[in-house]
Amino acid sequence: MYAAFLIVIFVVMLSTGAAGFAYKRKLEKGFRDGLKNALNQYGNDTEISTGMDDLQQKLKCCGSNDYSDWFTTSFAGGEKKVPTSCCKDGKSTCQHTNLPDLPPTNVTMEIYTQGCYGTVLDFMQGNMGVIGGVALGISFLQLFGALFACCLAKNINKSKYEQVA
Repeated sequence: MYAAFLIVIFVVMLSTGAAGFAYKRKLEKGFRDGLKNALNQYGNDTEISTGMDDLQQKLKCCGSNDYSDWFTTSFAGGEKKVPTSCCKDGKSTCQHTNLPDLPPTNVTMEIYTQGCYGTVLDFMQGNMGVIGGVALGISFLQLFGALFACCLAKNINKSKYEQVA
């Protein structure tokens, strides 16, 4: 019985991994749409705002494609500004208002200019082999566990131990 449960877990893990690879494009589109929605809800929903701030600070990114994505949101209100979580120093003292449409080539900006969508995708694609390898290794450990459970059950039945009441 234990071996059967381990085999079921093995099949579920393999099928989940296969579905992840099969629906990769849909996952990417869903992430893009979710990020766009988070930009539009920023300032209206504290949970989304906190999550977006954490994402931008930890990944050192700003906006979806680049920092100018913020200019069309309700947060900016028609201005060319970004949240303080886009500041490289992490403080509100950096220039995060009256920004240019495109980052100037000869000036170092005080905010992150790269978008979060590309940063997350690059991270995932760069580590996909490691993530897949670890998941595959763990799933095959389940298979070995099922094999050992069957061997143990066979040996227990051979021994015909007397039950203690």
